[in-house]
Amino acid sequence: AQLEAVLAASWADALCLQELWFEPPAIALLEDIAGRHGYSVVTCRRRGWEGQKADGLALLLRRSAARALRCSEVELCLEGGRVLLLAAVKVAGLAPGKAPVFVLGTTHLTHPHGDHTNRLRMVQAWRCSCACASFAAEQGLEGAAAILVGDFNARAPVQEDLAMQTF
Repeated sequence: AQLEAVLAASWADALCLQELWFEPPAIALLEDIAGRHGYSVVTCRRRGWEGQKADGLALLLRRSAARALRCSEVELCLEGGRVLLLAAVKVAGLAPGKAPVFVLGTTHLTHPHGDHTNRLRMVQAWRCSCACASFAAEQGLEGAAAILVGDFNARAPVQEDLAMQTF
C-alpha cells in the first residue's frame, strides 16, 4: 500500500529502493504495482558468504520519462553482502541524439555499529565511487552526470563523513 501511494502521489521519474525483500509474492507485487503506474523495474539481490541474502535493491523508472539502456550489479563487500545496482539511463521524449544519458546507482551501505563496520562502510563507499566511474567509462559516458542514491548509513553530515568524501 505504501508503494502504491508513493507512486500515485509523486509521479517520480525514478525511485530507488533498498531492503526490498525477494520473496516471490513481494517481487510479484512490486512488479504489478510498478507496471500499473507505468514503471519498469530492475532488481539486484544481495549476496554473502553463504549465497544470496533475503533482500536487495530495486530501481524503478517511469517509462514515459526514462529507460535503462544497460544495467550492472556490483558486489561491494562479501562481508555484509553489500551490492550496488547501476544503470545507464536515457531520458525519454527528446529528439534522437538530444536525449541525455546518465549513470544512476543505488546501494545500501553497512551500518556503522563500531570501528570495524564503519571501515567496511568506508571501503564500500570507495568501491561505489570506483564502480560508477568504471561503469560510465565502459558505457562511453565519461563526463556524464552520475547520481548515486541509497541508504549510506552516515552518522555525520556528508561533508564530515569520510566515506561520503570519496564521491
